[in-house]
Amino acid sequence: DTSRAFQCMCCVDPLKPPAEVDFHPRWGASISPAETQMISTIIRASQPFSLIGSGMSSAEVVAREDLKMWVMLNTAMGDIFDISVFRQRLGESETLDVVGRSNIIKAHYFPAADMTLFENTLRRTFVTWKLGRTNQL
Repeated sequence: DTSRAFQCMCCVDPLKPPAEVDFHPRWGASISPAETQMISTIIRASQPFSLIGSGMSSAEVVAREDLKMWVMLNTAMGDIFDISVFRQRLGESETLDVVGRSNIIKAHYFPAADMTLFENTLRRTFVTWKLGRTNQL
């Protein structure tokens, strides 16, 4: 459907630049389906789009990803769980009750890393981690 693709650029929001796509029949059409092989002219389409991000700077994203990588490389199931070590490395945390796990398993959400770490409070050991804030194991 190219009816919407060809728009007067004066009607396009300047904050939403158009994506442009060209189809050239000589570029790979010979190995394409029969319908594509019948096209003999260049087809051009344009559609406005917008990209939406988190609002974080690239430095903030890199810092968050570094914290995640630290967790992934330095934790293993059964390790001693010392919340002070994690808070020193990952910043403040929010403790959450884990759904369906009585009080034995606790979740600790670290906003700076956007990760939840799970602790077996009975054994004081590390259980696992999950990305984001969650209270479900």
